[in-house]
Amino acid sequence: MRKALHSSGAQEVTLAEELDFVKGYVEIEQLRLGERLSVTWDIAPDSLTARVPSLLLQPLIETPSSTAIAPSTRPGTLAIRARRDGDFFEVQVHDNGSGLAVNGSNRQGGVGLANTSDRLQRLYGERQRFELINDQGLRVNVRLHHLSDLMPHKGTDAA
Repeated sequence: MRKALHSSGAQEVTLAEELDFVKGYVEIEQLRLGERLSVTWDIAPDSLTARVPSLLLQPLIETPSSTAIAPSTRPGTLAIRARRDGDFFEVQVHDNGSGLAVNGSNRQGGVGLANTSDRLQRLYGERQRFELINDQGLRVNVRLHHLSDLMPHKGTDAA
């Protein structure tokens, strides 16, 4: 909580700072769920300096932890991956749960994922992509075009 309050004024942080924050959350979830939660981290070292929206990863990790792994009796896995790919920064969170419920053509991802998608759209406009994919669980892909190491596009508010 202290880290969240400390960084609440910063619109962007380095991926290293974001990971430091979210690893605390993951450790709490691992204590709570015990052997039922296995987490793998695949973070490319050159991605650690990329600037990302603060509190980007927490809702991407919270959704599968609370909706796919916690309610199930079977073990769950969560894989977190981050890479630079040319002019892009990519982060992916993938779980082995039941995926998202599909309502018509809409995937129901919950408030945290919807807010994250809206926030990325406001900050980066067309320079971002946010995807929710049912793929042997839920896979969340975030792709940000990095100009000047991922600065938000002009004309956006700081929300």
